[in-house]
Amino acid sequence: MSTMWREYLYNSDDINDAIICGKLPSKPNAMTTTQWDLIERMCCYNPSDRPSMADVIRKLESFAKDNLTSEEFSTGANMPATDLSSWDNVGEVHIDEATVSSLLVEIDGMSGGSTEETTAVDQMQRDVYHRLVDILNQLQAQTEPPDVKVVEQYGKILRYFVMILQATRDANSSLAATLAASSQGVDDTFCLHQDIDMFVDSAGLSRSERIHQWQDQWQLRRSQQQQETLEKMGQLPSLLEEVESAKEREEVLTYLRFELSKYPTSYASSNAADLTIAKSALHRLSTSRNPNWFIPAHEVKFDRFDEFSRGSFGKVYHGQWNRSRVVVKKVELKSEEDQTAFLNEMDVWHKLFHPNVVRLYGACHTQQPFFVCELAGGGQLDHFLRAHPEALWQKLYEAALGLRYLHVKSIVHLISNATISSSVVTAKLSRQTSD
Repeated sequence: MSTMWREYLYNSDDINDAIICGKLPSKPNAMTTTQWDLIERMCCYNPSDRPSMADVIRKLESFAKDNLTSEEFSTGANMPATDLSSWDNVGEVHIDEATVSSLLVEIDGMSGGSTEETTAVDQMQRDVYHRLVDILNQLQAQTEPPDVKVVEQYGKILRYFVMILQATRDANSSLAATLAASSQGVDDTFCLHQDIDMFVDSAGLSRSERIHQWQDQWQLRRSQQQQETLEKMGQLPSLLEEVESAKEREEVLTYLRFELSKYPTSYASSNAADLTIAKSALHRLSTSRNPNWFIPAHEVKFDRFDEFSRGSFGKVYHGQWNRSRVVVKKVELKSEEDQTAFLNEMDVWHKLFHPNVVRLYGACHTQQPFFVCELAGGGQLDHFLRAHPEALWQKLYEAALGLRYLHVKSIVHLISNATISSSVVTAKLSRQTSD
């Protein structure tokens, strides 16, 4: 602890006084007022006055982004824009296969632009959309020479928002995901607002319009979302009566078990009676538990244009989970035997921990099954060795270490396309189902 304080120019007397008095010292010069405010709130004597872990993570993410350079700013994969002749035609600039204007039209439609807004998350998404439209208007009014990089950054935010809305729309296809996806929607809109703030500042645009003063409105809608979710959970028995199949009823319970077990602190500020009713209703109706590896579909974002592999078992995409780059594989299960094999595979893979075995983060076995695993960004091992033949024996050795680990665990590995990790440059073996 004392080493950390010294980095912020405290002397030993300041540190000792703070420890003896049980109070924080004065704000160090190296910290902003906003950063110090977070520390003070985290150290509040009354636990109820401290921010939730979710709030802390959101703040820390925003602080981390504040320290990024414009070149480091990114919400997704690199997506080069076409040449920009003037700011007037920003809307016609292509980001991948779509233009800026077409992405905004798509966002408008998917965020409830053509329907009545009925939920707090719908309204949150509309708030983000209105900010993005205002930014486009500001860009088109620029008089300086156009900057393609600025438009690329703007396009990345648009593309990420489309991914979020696509996940939300897919979730709304069932009662199960609709009930649980709203909490993820709250976090997603917060992150988007932070991305937009950083972009506006780096591009030298204005935040003077009221739509850019989003924090209080977001907090209000967050409270509304929590209340909406708890009320629906309290009505769970009657809601389940509308679900015809036993399979979908179990999907509902799976998503809600995840919601209340993984995010209990999200409802700490909600009405205690409503929370008790919701938990009781869920407990009475549940007869099973979720797998440890379960990840709901609404937590995973992937670009449908970013498919990079496919096989008889499904398609593979680059995606994001918990704001980290991952590999997402959608799996086609054609029989009960396939379903059982998938569940068994996930149970085994999720327990594996080895530097040379690709890490499984989790999977979803409801609706469209998929799994999420570590991104071994170096590509397939055979391709790597063609470019770096001198590394042959080292990589074979590392692959053998991974194989030995699997054999010790009584697992037979039948996949030929091992991959290598770009971050640690070691051979990594993938256990996912493959051709």
